[in-house]
Order: sequence, then structure tokens, then C-alpha cells
Amino acid sequence: MLFIVSYRKKHASSKTRKTFFAEHNEQPSVAQIQALVNSISGGNFAQGTIALQKCPGFDTDELIKTGIKVFRFEPEAQLGGIGTGHEHQLFDSKHDDSRLHRR
Repeated sequence: MLFIVSYRKKHASSKTRKTFFAEHNEQPSVAQIQALVNSISGGNFAQGTIALQKCPGFDTDELIKTGIKVFRFEPEAQLGGIGTGHEHQLFDSKHDDSRLHRR
């Protein structure tokens, strides 16, 4: 399933939101959503501003082919362990970010 995740940064105008695509096999838990937003924002997000919307009909591979980054929610079992904050990112070979893992 593909989702659009958005959040507001701390100390930012209420109209300013950051948005990204994320993929999960099923509906992610609140903890998984918060962990991914925390990882991507570097902890710079206002509590209570995270929104999640399903994107039926969107194809993750097509988004990646067009250069759009698609992140992957961390499995529930790994949230409390070492490695939290290093979510898996899906992208084509043109992109590289050493702190994120390729699919």
C-alpha cells in the first residue's frame, strides 16, 4: 500500500507542511508512522500534526521511475531496537543516500 505522509515542522507556520510518499504492506501503526516522520524530519516535527492518506491506484515502481522518492515504514518488531531512524528508502539507481537502505 502506498501512502502520502505529511507533517508540520516545529516553529513553522501552520500552513507549511512537509509531505512524502511511504509504502507498507498494510496499514502502519501510529508508532511506525511517528518513527518514519521522526527519521525523515530529524525530529523536527510538531506533535499532533502528522497526517496519513492512502493512495489507491498509485504504483510505487512508477513513482520511483519518475524520480520520486518512496520511503518504507520500518517493521513493527524493529521500532524499539537499534537502527530506529534509518528507514528503508526505495529509489532508482540515480539516487543515493548512504544512511538509507535500498529495496
